[in-house]
Formats: sequence, C-alpha cells, structure tokens
Amino acid sequence: MIKTKPEEVLRSPALLTPFNILCFADLKKYTFDHQLSFPALPSKWNVASTQPVDPVLLKAVEEYITLQSAEQRGFFVALGSDESGWKVNILANITSKEFTPAGKVLSPKMF
Repeated sequence: MIKTKPEEVLRSPALLTPFNILCFADLKKYTFDHQLSFPALPSKWNVASTQPVDPVLLKAVEEYITLQSAEQRGFFVALGSDESGWKVNILANITSKEFTPAGKVLSPKMF
C-alpha cells in the first residue's frame, strides 16, 4: 500500500487514478472471479439535493478542462453561484482563501 500525504494528492490528484485488479479463472467450471481496488478520499460530505447544472458553470468547467494539463483535467474545485459567476481552478486551491466560504482556509487534514 502506498501512503500519500493529502497535500501531495491536492497538488497531483492523478495519484488517485491507479487501480488494481485481481482475476481468477477456473477453466474447468467456467467461472471467473474479479476483485478491484482503487484509492478514494474519505469524506463527510452529504448530498442534500440535486439540481440541473448551471450552463455558466458547465462552460467554466469546459474551459478549465481545455486549458489544464492531462493530470489535472478530471480534478478541480468550483466556487460561486448563478448570480456571482463561477471560479474553477485546480484542486490544490481548495485550501486558499479565494476558494473557501467567508475566507476560512480549509486544512488538507479534512481528508
């Protein structure tokens, strides 16, 4: 098991993309067993409701994806609203004052 610090994951979230697969084929009985494992960040967040995606947010995310390197494309933080507009940036910026409500800086230890 590779131990990675939360700060490293925030700087390079591609560390979360590898996975392992273990396969066993019993050719006499024609049975196949597969087991998968992949890293995940533990989270205490709960989804209270869902709603349609704001087209402005969608455009901001698409712009972010086209401008970022391949290792950063699938990982980002978005902050804003329909009225104030959306800011989309790399995941490492989740700890900056710009991307936290009321200027509170989040600690990477929350992961």
